[in-house]
Amino acid sequence: MSEIDLIENAERSGGRVRHRLGVVGLPGFSPVPHLLLLHQKELGITSAELNVYLQIFMHWYDAGRNPFPQTGTIAQRMGTTKRTIQRLINSLEKKDMIQKIPGTRRRDPNQYDVRPLLLKLQPKAKKWAAHREASEQPIIRQMEEAF
Repeated sequence: MSEIDLIENAERSGGRVRHRLGVVGLPGFSPVPHLLLLHQKELGITSAELNVYLQIFMHWYDAGRNPFPQTGTIAQRMGTTKRTIQRLINSLEKKDMIQKIPGTRRRDPNQYDVRPLLLKLQPKAKKWAAHREASEQPIIRQMEEAF
């Protein structure tokens, strides 16, 4: 048995993320759009910025509520300083990838709207969907003609 086979509760087949991750997925996982990873360079996002974005994105549990992780928490996870994280967040904000929303009270953490980057990916998603639809068109026509 290989080490790969030792991931507890992972299954060899099944399309669900939990099938593939097994016990490793029990604490949770985040659905990251493939387009973000495929177009990282084109979007002008550095590796450090992407890491910070994903750290914030992982806290976005509800579409109607912005995530609000502490910069100190992100810094600790990434093994860097709080100031470095603040600079990276400011860079993402300058690039219109994220919107920082200050807390209403002095001690409230900042909230972060992650949707600006997702909006930048929207045209790419539409182009991908149109390409996919166009490539399926002949198959659909053949099926219609057969029936």
